[in-house]
Amino acid sequence: MKTMPIVNVVTLLLLSATVAESSGTVAGTLGTSLWYSYCSPGNYTANSSYEQSLKYLFSGLPQKVSSSSTLFARDTVNSDTEVIYAVAHCRGDANASACNRCVTEALHEADVFCAFKKAAALYADLCTVRFSNETLSWRSDVENFRDRMAIKVDSSDITDLEMGVNALYTAVTRMANSSHSFVSASEKIYAYGTSYEAYALVQCVGEMTHAECGRCLDHLRVSCSLAGQMVHRKATTWCSYRFELYNFFTGSPMVRLPPFTYRAHTGHRMKKKKLLILVAIGVGVLILILALITFFFFWRKQQKRNGRAKDRASEEDLLSAGDTDGAPGAPEENILSAKDIVKCPSAIVCFSEITKIARGKKILIFLDYDGTISPINDIPAEATIPSDIREAVQKAAELFPTSIVSGRRIEKLKNFVKLDNVHYAGSHGQEIVMSGEPVPSYAPVGIHEQRVTAATHYLEDGSSKIEGAIVENNKYAVSLHFRNVDQKDWTLVEKLVEDAKAAFEGLEMTRGHMVLELRAQTGLNKGTAVKYLINHILGKLGLDRSEVLPMYFGDDVTDEDAFEVLREKKLGFGVLISEEPRESKALYSLKNPLEVKRFLNELVEWRMSLEDLSSTAENDDEIVETSSRSSRLPR
Repeated sequence: MKTMPIVNVVTLLLLSATVAESSGTVAGTLGTSLWYSYCSPGNYTANSSYEQSLKYLFSGLPQKVSSSSTLFARDTVNSDTEVIYAVAHCRGDANASACNRCVTEALHEADVFCAFKKAAALYADLCTVRFSNETLSWRSDVENFRDRMAIKVDSSDITDLEMGVNALYTAVTRMANSSHSFVSASEKIYAYGTSYEAYALVQCVGEMTHAECGRCLDHLRVSCSLAGQMVHRKATTWCSYRFELYNFFTGSPMVRLPPFTYRAHTGHRMKKKKLLILVAIGVGVLILILALITFFFFWRKQQKRNGRAKDRASEEDLLSAGDTDGAPGAPEENILSAKDIVKCPSAIVCFSEITKIARGKKILIFLDYDGTISPINDIPAEATIPSDIREAVQKAAELFPTSIVSGRRIEKLKNFVKLDNVHYAGSHGQEIVMSGEPVPSYAPVGIHEQRVTAATHYLEDGSSKIEGAIVENNKYAVSLHFRNVDQKDWTLVEKLVEDAKAAFEGLEMTRGHMVLELRAQTGLNKGTAVKYLINHILGKLGLDRSEVLPMYFGDDVTDEDAFEVLREKKLGFGVLISEEPRESKALYSLKNPLEVKRFLNELVEWRMSLEDLSSTAENDDEIVETSSRSSRLPR
């Protein structure tokens, strides 16, 4: 076997696909599951020469890597002001086709998760990709600590295997720095009466010498455990290590090591047991102290809430009056730390608090479609948006960057909404079209659409005997609506969707309001769509995140991904659309699309009133200045 490079790639995406060709089939998935990524803090602007140069580099890099005998390649391209450098390599047991697809999809995802970043490092199962506006070399990275180490640990505690895994790691690294740059091995480990079959792989890029490979792997190795958990992967751009309790590489291991037996000394185990008992006692005491402190602060907080009981009684009056007082008057505060969130769950009741937070910021509006700006319809194809709500969305979009984020395919969504001044994200964020751009800014590779199409035919055939079932192809997701199905047949609906999932690889099942869906397993959702849209809107406006306030309105469980992104990243807040209270990551609520229309109209009126006040103040300043000049003229 020729010595070839290793691969590891980064992110929150899990893309699943299978590659087969005449020379053989890569085991498992395609290898583009991004398990780690790093985006540099440096940004470039939209439509700049840097962006165009980066796209040109991306177009040729996959072919260069996959056609190389070592599955490793470098590339360089010049922008107007800077040079962009790139390196990429694939795992030694990958074939050229799998390598090409892995690098292609990794670069594709870089545009989503590292939008407008000048440098990024992406680690996947079968490939590693890195680009930067600084030169890339092993020596420079080590000297300047520029190459961030990617680490993945297992959630289970299997550190009894640590000594055996260390022995396995030592063996494969010795081989790698002596005669190979890619080594796979297996070892049987016996620990406390249990037998484990362990598999390991190490790799260095093809351009490194054996001595450099050894130094790189030494740099990776500190310990095979971290915080009591087993490290399964460590990687830099130039070398990597992976350990699993199953055969994750193609074919048989290159080396089978002699069995390793772990024998713990009795005295050592007794000392360890005593130490664990002491630690447990100490932790118990600490937990008791913390519980008492928590109870004290909870009691104090409850007393304060009881003291404000009279204030709560006025909430319904505020709701009926529709308080739209937009005069900020109070200092700006972060929406995630606002004390009135629990007190005022309604976005209409809390309108004045929301406008205080929004003062001085650019508001970004994100709207789900069905159930948010369009009433739920028993027939999905007839779920049109009322003209008065469309008008409210249009007026809001004239003042605030607005996006429609839906599970429907973009073509249907645009046909329903009929607005050109909004951005669209369809198929639960798997396809995105920015306003003013004729083609999608982002869409998954074609194989995902093919799988969804095949699953659609399967569901259409299977549901033909279930009265009231409606199948809807949303391009990268297929929906089976059962709102009109007799309840006794709901189990048939669920079984049909589960059978379709089992019949087609790369699909995952999700649930919504009276709908079951099979989505392409890309790892994309409404939350990733919101992050993508925010990054691109900021790039076009030349703003940073502290200067905007995103608001996401949605009614479905699929909208929780977007609520969670805004809440946990402290970017903005979600507004749940629901007639009944329910658990949600959203911070505010509205009851129905009519209340969404009312909120948008009031938001527009508030922003326009601020602009009128600002214009009046400027005119008053001009009058005062003119009067002052006139008083100084000779009489």
